[in-house]
Amino acid sequence: MSEQQDKTFIRTFIGVIAFMAMLTAVLIFLATSSPDAKQGARAQLERERATERLQPVAAVRKGGEPMPELGGGEQQAAAAASGPMSAEQINGQVCAACHASGVLGAPVTGEQSDWAPRLAQGFEVLVDHAINGIRAMPPRGGNSALSDEEVRDTVAYMLEQSGLSAE
Repeated sequence: MSEQQDKTFIRTFIGVIAFMAMLTAVLIFLATSSPDAKQGARAQLERERATERLQPVAAVRKGGEPMPELGGGEQQAAAAASGPMSAEQINGQVCAACHASGVLGAPVTGEQSDWAPRLAQGFEVLVDHAINGIRAMPPRGGNSALSDEEVRDTVAYMLEQSGLSAE
């Protein structure tokens, strides 16, 4: 009886293994015959484009680390070549990205209560923070093409818009 059970087990085991091998072959065939597998180059291109679109627009640096290169350098170079911008233009094109809504605790332009405690540290401290960056704020608001004087004027403009005086 034991020999009969062994033969039955072996026959069943071989049948299950054969079935699994056929199922695997069918699944591999279906996977390789799908349109996505034939368009590997296109999928790769789409992944590259998505990765390019997902690049950061700003960076955070620690202590004395140099500022990392970011995308958009062409835009900054074009802006620098077009001549100096007014403080109002800089605020609208650079600073408003965070200071219009208070992203990551940025003081909102026009909100005196946000700016008064910062101005209490001194105008020069505010300008230094704007030039060199502080916490989540990148140096020069992320636009390295801005001069120290442009940053200073823009800080003064933002304070004036908030009902405070730079001096």
